Amino acid sequence: MTTAKENLEMFKEFGTNGYENARALGELNLRTWEKLAEAQMATFSLFVDTGIAQMKLATESKDPKELVTKGRETMELTNEARDEYSALVEKGISQFTSKVNEATQKAA
Repeated sequence: MTTAKENLEMFKEFGTNGYENARALGELNLRTWEKLAEAQMATFSLFVDTGIAQMKLATESKDPKELVTKGRETMELTNEARDEYSALVEKGISQFTSKVNEATQKAA
């Protein structure tokens, strides 16, 4: 048989644990979004640099083969950036899902 004091202590523990789990989840969300934002900025910067390099090459190039070769190199670089960005997003989502599941299990 539980007393009112024991019930209140139990509610207090649930509240404290729930708060700690929510705080940890919030911190994880913030770190994940910061990483994703950094990756997005790096990707955007790469695209801008690539565009500038292509414009420069297009205006300075006298050989169409060189232009096509550079275009292919740029596409390969863009594909690599896309793959890395996708992997980062998938990793972030996986970590987020894992932490949410942990928090849910602890709260249950």
